Amino acid sequence: MVEGWAPNAPRSAIDYVYADINKKTDALRKLSPNTGAYFNEAFVYEPNWQKTFWGKNYEKLAKIKKRVDPQNVLWCRRCVGSEHLEEDSDGRLCRVEDKNKRTEDKGGGKRGYVDVQRVN
Repeated sequence: MVEGWAPNAPRSAIDYVYADINKKTDALRKLSPNTGAYFNEAFVYEPNWQKTFWGKNYEKLAKIKKRVDPQNVLWCRRCVGSEHLEEDSDGRLCRVEDKNKRTEDKGGGKRGYVDVQRVN
């Protein structure tokens, strides 16, 4: 399944493509829920990516990641531990306290941006 958008497409058009791919992929997930996906060619916005890409190994890998890289210096989308940082539309990364809350700094509620080494 392949979809795309024009180079100057508005964000709404790009979001539509992502939603459409997710909708189409959901039928495959339901057909075979325990098959997973090949990480390098997978849907980057896979909703259950920890299970789909890493399976039962995710928790063990997350513990190793925390021990080896406690500051989350190495980051890539949908890599182990990536849920602790959120990418803004301008590409900057922001620490996340939990899945639904950004880390705010003490200087007036600005986002807590971090410098990380991106691994793509």
